[in-house]
Amino acid sequence: MGVSGVCGMTRMSYTKYEKAASLLMQIKVGPTKEGTLLVNVPGGIRQYAELEPYVFREVDGQSKLVFKEDGRGRVTLGFAGDFPHMALLKLKWYEQPMLHYALIGFCAIFFIIAAIGWPVAMLARKICRRKIEGRPAPRAARWLGGLMGGCFLVFLVLLAVSLSDPNEVMFGVLPVLKVALVFPLIGAVLAAGLLVFTFLAWVKKYWYGCRRLGYTLTLLAGVLFLWLLNFYNLLGWRL
Repeated sequence: MGVSGVCGMTRMSYTKYEKAASLLMQIKVGPTKEGTLLVNVPGGIRQYAELEPYVFREVDGQSKLVFKEDGRGRVTLGFAGDFPHMALLKLKWYEQPMLHYALIGFCAIFFIIAAIGWPVAMLARKICRRKIEGRPAPRAARWLGGLMGGCFLVFLVLLAVSLSDPNEVMFGVLPVLKVALVFPLIGAVLAAGLLVFTFLAWVKKYWYGCRRLGYTLTLLAGVLFLWLLNFYNLLGWRL
């Protein structure tokens, strides 16, 4: 079915930090073996039967769902009778919340390793008096990675705290959110330094291959996370 996919709602903030709320507003549309349409909305799952091309009515209900093609014959918009004040917009692959959740999880793993794992490993080597394999890198290289990971982790924690009470969010920007938005900017500066040391690590062959790869993946996690923050207007004070 051409109507299958993941949709978002057109009535949302496009320029302010509230765009992050769209992570919780995805609508999945997919066919069943019986030829009906399953629509997974935040309130539950609804089933629709086709009345005519691109027009569906809820099974055991009166709600209607209508889809519209663009000039190239692709279904890009949907309209629900229950929500006449907004449209459903089919999301591109890079706009889909599930991909963003996966990227956040990927990034968080490397941030934790950088912020906690590297210092613990360094302390363990000192206690055991083990020598680092390969050519050692400047100490600043490890510090930049650890601090970047720490900044992004602190941001995630403060963001979760600031959004934990929806009633407070509705009445303005919480001070804790304003503080939280400082950390991505610091992280971006640290990521720039990490880029320099990642380049040097491969050119001058710091450490050994696996550790250089881990360092590179940490940089990649930082870049992806900054892209996500910018996508949701969380990079800077777009309040």
